Amino acid sequence: FPVTIIELDRFADSKGILSVLDSQKLPFIPKRLFILETADTSLTRGNHGHLKCKQLLFCIGGEVEVNIVNAFGDFVEKISEPWAIYLPEGNWCSIKFKSSMSAVVVLANQDFNQDDYFYDKPIHSQRFSK
Repeated sequence: FPVTIIELDRFADSKGILSVLDSQKLPFIPKRLFILETADTSLTRGNHGHLKCKQLLFCIGGEVEVNIVNAFGDFVEKISEPWAIYLPEGNWCSIKFKSSMSAVVVLANQDFNQDDYFYDKPIHSQRFSK
């Protein structure tokens, strides 16, 4: 269940910046992609976890604060470009957008499945075990 922070490779020149994550660095083969955006920074997205689905969250604009709860504890990670967070199955998370320009792209290893969701935060070391 450990969460991993991943830094994308960045290449800058006079035309701009190219951020890259090659396939060998992906923790899974993506099956689904979706984008989270909001103009209202008082809103929180997520507020759930997945029993089997793995996700990779990329901040593509602004900054977001990701609150993660799992069997190891409760912690907050802030990400902005060029960073991503890998969330294996069993992690509950919520996402707080720090500006109206914040946006997150999510890659998932599974198609949408409502039965894979859980909404109650895990109790440390009780709900999930290694």
